[in-house]
Amino acid sequence: MYKILSLILVFVLNEKPVKISDLMKNPEGYKNKEVLITGEITAVCQGSGCWIEVKEGDAKIIAKSLDHKVLFPKDCVGKKVKVRGILREKIQEPEECTAEEKKGEKSHECPKPEYFIEIKWAKILENNDK
Repeated sequence: MYKILSLILVFVLNEKPVKISDLMKNPEGYKNKEVLITGEITAVCQGSGCWIEVKEGDAKIIAKSLDHKVLFPKDCVGKKVKVRGILREKIQEPEECTAEEKKGEKSHECPKPEYFIEIKWAKILENNDK
């Protein structure tokens, strides 16, 4: 049992990220599939922290936690991030922004991109992390 878990952990940790530019060039090839990306956070939700914009080179993509289980600090712009999730077409919002406004949280604009990553797991990387 221990060997199987070790092999799975090694496989997951050694998985190569998909380039964001490759996702955006061929979204249909990745649609509804799990992907791993890395890049720099260039924008973050100023409401609950439920989405980030990730940039790698000249390519950008929105990564969003639809169930709000993964939330980002509002001051994380400029930090490196690793995100695992499923490439989806168009955000079907369950009125999250409206619900936040009703709770008295700051009103903000939620992006509605053509394609986005539904976050399953994310980690803001420290200087030595890969």
